[in-house]
Amino acid sequence: MALVSSPAFDPNSFVLGLSDSAWKDLNADPGKPLISRFSQTYPPGSAFKPVTAAIGLKSNKLNPDEKVAISGLNWQPDSSWGIYTVTRVTDPGGPVNLLDAFIYSDNIYFAKSALRIGRDTFLTEAKNFGIGEDIPFEYPLKNSQLTANASFKSDVQLADTGYGQAEVMLNPLQLAMIFTGVVNNGDILRPVVDRKNLGEKPQVWKEKAFSPDIAGILLKDLSQVVQNPNGTGFKPTVALPMAGKTGTAELKKSRDDASAEENGWFVAFNTDNPRLLIGMMIEDVKNKGGSHYVVPRVKQAMVDYLFRIAKD
Repeated sequence: MALVSSPAFDPNSFVLGLSDSAWKDLNADPGKPLISRFSQTYPPGSAFKPVTAAIGLKSNKLNPDEKVAISGLNWQPDSSWGIYTVTRVTDPGGPVNLLDAFIYSDNIYFAKSALRIGRDTFLTEAKNFGIGEDIPFEYPLKNSQLTANASFKSDVQLADTGYGQAEVMLNPLQLAMIFTGVVNNGDILRPVVDRKNLGEKPQVWKEKAFSPDIAGILLKDLSQVVQNPNGTGFKPTVALPMAGKTGTAELKKSRDDASAEENGWFVAFNTDNPRLLIGMMIEDVKNKGGSHYVVPRVKQAMVDYLFRIAKD
């Protein structure tokens, strides 16, 4: 329905030509209004975890009911990783299954899952989501990527990829498109500029990126991300059944970069007769609560729109 980039500028001001001073002001604006955010790519952080889950389920490397023994907030498989560890924010206090990992957004669980999936399988299956391909859309969009090169350099990179870090870069629209598969039996829809001649039939980009059974598992678990009191997308509560996934992506230039900025994500859709999906990314949320800064904005927009439609 809409692609929004903010801060923005008035395109009408270009019709008759900008003055030199106005052009300089736009270019010097620290908010960079001339950059179309929705056409770029960004690290998705934990909003990428449904992709890892779908790949793990499809390749039979992930059993959704299996309780994985994880303790503490830091983990590494062995001493070969040196001082580097995967960190999670919350320790639920016991073994974790897929549902728990989504509710608490457990980085360690998804890092372990990525390692079990393996490098070759992860690379191959990611192509089923269109990652790395041209996005079929008239407006030019930067291609997403799983890695900067054609392969993973190390198991550390693979593990970090499992929770949307390392070299993962996703276009915001494509990330939203991936989530459409959850409510379309694994079919990832494509965007269209003008649908007046298409009727109500959706346009599918990636048919059966994952199975209807996997879509059902993801729908159930992502619903709990929003509806379970421990879920990262629970607050604020709204009178509208929803599902989604949060993400706080670190923009570290190195592993020791403690001053790195963070981007916050929340991709969500209503689950009662699904008809609206919103994917939102906000830059520089490090001292604003991370993804929790984004959640209420998405929820409010969804509630306002759907309740207005119901009223009309």
